[in-house]
Amino acid sequence: MHVKQWKQNDRTRQTTDENDFYYRKIKTENLYKNQMEKSEYFISQEP
Repeated sequence: MHVKQWKQNDRTRQTTDENDFYYRKIKTENLYKNQMEKSEYFISQEP
């Protein structure tokens, strides 16, 4: 039972790491997208 519990925890940790990776990836992409939109907005505001 102890070993099973440890494996379960290990699997959970792995999933968390994967989620963390995707979360950071999405966050970075959104940040980049926002910066692009802002710069486009400012460029379009120039007379």
